[in-house]
Amino acid sequence: MKLGKELMLFSVVSIVFLAGCAGAPESATGTGVIIKSFAPDLTSVEGGSQVVMTVVVKNVGARAAGTAISGISASGVGATLFGLSNEWGGVTTSKVITSSLAAADPATGLPGEEASIDWTLTTPTGKGSDVTYDASVRVNYTYSTISDALLRFVTTDYERTNPNIQKGVISSETTAGPLSITIFARTPTVSGATRIGKLQFEIQNVGGGRVGNETIAGLDIIREIKVVGVTPTAGGTVGQCGGKKDADDASDKVITLNDVRLAAGKSKIISCDVDVGAITNFQDIALNITANYQFFVDSATQATVLRALQ
Repeated sequence: MKLGKELMLFSVVSIVFLAGCAGAPESATGTGVIIKSFAPDLTSVEGGSQVVMTVVVKNVGARAAGTAISGISASGVGATLFGLSNEWGGVTTSKVITSSLAAADPATGLPGEEASIDWTLTTPTGKGSDVTYDASVRVNYTYSTISDALLRFVTTDYERTNPNIQKGVISSETTAGPLSITIFARTPTVSGATRIGKLQFEIQNVGGGRVGNETIAGLDIIREIKVVGVTPTAGGTVGQCGGKKDADDASDKVITLNDVRLAAGKSKIISCDVDVGAITNFQDIALNITANYQFFVDSATQATVLRALQ
């Protein structure tokens, strides 16, 4: 009898525990807009009849998708249907799914926004046997990735007296999205004569799609990268981080890079010289990097048109 009571108590505790986990808020996972599903309403259909192709998308990143951002005008979240043979009727290839998709809000528990769009199509006439047709969809949108880091540069003299001091990247955080940004301090120890440190940041495509606007000239191109907090070492001229000083920044601590290409569509490493100034012992520098770009992802499905009855 005692064992039965213990089992009942364990069951009640388990139910309470599971119930508490069910309402956990959704957080951004890092891949921007995903295609949740793309499929016809009927996978097998008679010739000359209607079939509806539906694509469902969701923003699982930490930034709004499809909105106007620096360097890129507003274009919304769009979808292009392609791959079906010319026998299909009613194919309107490109559509705007929605003007924008909001990101997840962990503070309120709201998930990332979803949207969908349909294509109502007419199938080809039936042939002598069943024919399976391929269809593909491409979803494109604008997005941004933001990385904030705190870097510590230490003088050689101070490091001799305090060899265990923490230096380099003290903290770093990047918003979830199709691109990730990783920051490295290449030379966190600077000499008293030059006061010049070196840092690198790597931008990687982690979104399962491609960066760019689908044209040959625009493929794998990040339209704009803005680096805030780095003082140019040569009067803000070209050469610092491969970019130039932002004309609107009076403090000379904003550098803008345009049309940065990802090698093989995968990654790009950018190096910067940092003028840490006349520091005493060590200097912490707040660094902000914002990448603005277009991105697209693909998905595929099939529909079978049944053979014509003889």
